[in-house]
Amino acid sequence: MIILAIDQSTAVGSAAVLRNTDVRAECAWREQDVRNQHLFTALPHLLTRAGTELGAVDLFAVGRGPGAFSGIRISLSAVRGLALPRGKPVHALTSSEALAWDVWRESGLSPILVAGDARRDRLWAALFAASPDGIRAEQPVRLLPREQLPSLLASAAVVVTPDWDRIGELLERHAPPSVRLTPENRVPRARIVGERAWLRVQAGLHSDPLTPLYLHPSVFAEPRFVPAAPPNA
Repeated sequence: MIILAIDQSTAVGSAAVLRNTDVRAECAWREQDVRNQHLFTALPHLLTRAGTELGAVDLFAVGRGPGAFSGIRISLSAVRGLALPRGKPVHALTSSEALAWDVWRESGLSPILVAGDARRDRLWAALFAASPDGIRAEQPVRLLPREQLPSLLASAAVVVTPDWDRIGELLERHAPPSVRLTPENRVPRARIVGERAWLRVQAGLHSDPLTPLYLHPSVFAEPRFVPAAPPNA
């Protein structure tokens, strides 16, 4: 199975082509001046390096967040648009699951707490544990006030975050000595999204909804009324 995987849930976007779980080619970029445009210039080169073409892709895999609003939305729109003409399947999963899977394979520790800065004085967090299929979400991604962090940390063996620069000090202050912290901005990689998607498909698991994982409620601002200009005399 040829898989094209994308994740743009953080400031570091990435894409990868895999044959089952074997990575054929991958690339990563940092979104700076031209927001979320690198994906579309990177894909043709990525496919060429992988020795394949878009029509040969059997499965599209994508991380649905939580994270960067524009990046997640564009990733989901891109894979749906690429998959539609040939009726190929799309498999979405939370980017936090991809991070947890990466850390569990690396450390063998469980449970794994994945947390991030949700702004507005809140955090987002999800807790994953080892299972016969690899890992499972014991507590799905949710918003929580910062004062609830200590009790959540107490139930984890290892903690990872894509926002260490923003919440690392908070994690260090509240983590008990038994918890292993990962002191870096650890971002979900497309190669892991693709690998995890393939394993989920093999296990008969359904895709997550093909929608961005937004945590805060939508904010609607009433449009300003601008009176029409009077007609010219």
